[in-house]
Amino acid sequence: MVNTPLIGAEGLSILIEVDEERTLFDTGGKGRYLIHNLGHLDILPESIGRIVISHGHSDHIGGLDSFLTERETPVTVIANKESLSTMEKRRTVTAPNTSKFSTERTEGWRPLSDHLFALELPAAEAGMFGRETVHETALVLMTRGGPVLITGCAHIGIINAIETVKRVTGKDVHAVVGGVHLVRKKNDELDGIAYYMVHDIKTPLLYLNHCATPKSKTQLRTKLGLKGVREFYVGNELVFDV
Repeated sequence: MVNTPLIGAEGLSILIEVDEERTLFDTGGKGRYLIHNLGHLDILPESIGRIVISHGHSDHIGGLDSFLTERETPVTVIANKESLSTMEKRRTVTAPNTSKFSTERTEGWRPLSDHLFALELPAAEAGMFGRETVHETALVLMTRGGPVLITGCAHIGIINAIETVKRVTGKDVHAVVGGVHLVRKKNDELDGIAYYMVHDIKTPLLYLNHCATPKSKTQLRTKLGLKGVREFYVGNELVFDV
């Protein structure tokens, strides 16, 4: 965004407010950026009821320790088994903050509140990171228009992620928000994604802000239009009826 005091950087962190609760999805890569942005948005870390971690890459968990430093009361961190193991191995949380959080594991489809759910996506190989297998958790917000898929990276691919939501909910996805791994996608792959959006499902709105290159977004827009593929910058707010 232009002329904003907020700091944008590589990584992802999204605040979801629904059912009178606040859920922080990922914490970005830099703790000082997260705390800076929360302060400018007048969001107290203490007001956030839970943290959900999509996966254990540093640009999604790097701000957790700083966030805990700003809190006085413990918070629940929800993540899959592999992400929790990665956080422990990398010592993501320093000793003074280990008493400020408890952990819960996600498995399958897990309700978090009346309209918000955690969903385990199928494991995927992340080619950019060698032969690493990524186990990723997404969020699904159930709205009047249909499910809204909130992703960290969707390493399994946007089509597979959407199909997973459709299989679990029985409904077409209304929107995709967050990170969609379109890095190094070839033109024919991007055309295939656009074809799927147009012909195989009711075209969802895409709000992308992480791991999608300008080139990939531009090519998708040639098929889906400017309104179909939108930027989701730091500080942007989306409102859905639930």
